[in-house]
Amino acid sequence: MRKTVAVLIIILTVIGALSASGVHDDGPYHGVTDNAFRPTTVNRTDSLEYGLFVNAASFAKGGFEIEFPYLESSSYNVASAVKDKAVAQALSNITRFQASRNDWITYILGLVMASGAGYSNILSADIGTGAIVGNWGFSFNVKAGIQAMPTIVDGLPGQSASPIGNGYVPMVDVALSAGYGKRILESDRINIDIGGALHLERKVYLHQITMSVLSEFLDNPKAIDSVGARGGFAVPMDFGVTAGLLDDTLELSAMIDNFNGIYYMWDYDNYKDAALMRDGRDNYIMKTPLELSFAASYDPGFRYVNPSVYMEFTGFNLYVGKCVDNGISLREMFRHIDAGVNIEVLDTVELRANYRYGYPEIGAAVDVFVNMVELSYGFQEAGDSYGLKPVDHLTVRVRLGYSR
Repeated sequence: MRKTVAVLIIILTVIGALSASGVHDDGPYHGVTDNAFRPTTVNRTDSLEYGLFVNAASFAKGGFEIEFPYLESSSYNVASAVKDKAVAQALSNITRFQASRNDWITYILGLVMASGAGYSNILSADIGTGAIVGNWGFSFNVKAGIQAMPTIVDGLPGQSASPIGNGYVPMVDVALSAGYGKRILESDRINIDIGGALHLERKVYLHQITMSVLSEFLDNPKAIDSVGARGGFAVPMDFGVTAGLLDDTLELSAMIDNFNGIYYMWDYDNYKDAALMRDGRDNYIMKTPLELSFAASYDPGFRYVNPSVYMEFTGFNLYVGKCVDNGISLREMFRHIDAGVNIEVLDTVELRANYRYGYPEIGAAVDVFVNMVELSYGFQEAGDSYGLKPVDHLTVRVRLGYSR
């Protein structure tokens, strides 16, 4: 059995090493190929989202959980946007559930104006439902967002000096996922879990629109009816193996994410045709990078106040590829590190602090069984290199359901 585990780890490592160059062809758009459904935090390694989109080996522990629904919304460049009094008032109305349509338009356009020149996420929203049944996990997720980027000129990104000169790309991702985990070794010293997940994913995004068209779209959705779109599908797979030590309080994991991450794409006259895959033309392939990642976590399971820590090296193979091309860089390595501490009080209140891909992030949550409300604030890099364009983001996450 130990030989089997060693072979599994070697296979994961070899697959990742073979992809060290990290093929990443997303056409003219920056970040379109990002893993849309990967959780923004891993403070709950027993959650449905973690199992399906990070490490399916976690399903080996079994259980029963229903999520209906799972909601997550992130706003970017918030600190700069709320300096405008009208935007701040709109956000206040939103948080008090008293927002009008005009409040939402004011808030979104405020985020747009605060995004600056060049690449940046503006707003995203994810809604999903799913369940853990025994060693299986299932979910259905839909994520929509808007991204800013330099206007495309002759097929290549140009230079924009302000948000007004940017192009904007609304996009929607849909995923139907299933995962399974199994314990293949159980002993007094070590437990070994393996798992895998399969995703059927659809992606649709518009050709770039100007800020004026975006403003019109927020007021009248029909404004984008004649805008061209791209759409397609992929069937990526994830694999993971976890070694549990000290009665599973210490866990060491290796994961392969996005194996077979090849999107079969078409151009369409509008987003409706793209959504229905109707009258597509100019078929092409969009390759997204496979990622080999390693993680370690320690959760002592104390009853009243339980501190836990974790660290994950995401996209280790991509980092190796960059080192081969450009030499070893500690600064670049930090863009692949996610580490943090989580403190849980009375199994209800959670406080966490992360160093996530080169920037700090803090969060707080109230978690009763599987019902959770979480608020987090942090930064991410929107530029091509570390420190070029740090963007702040405010994330609200709500999960309702049942667990036993």
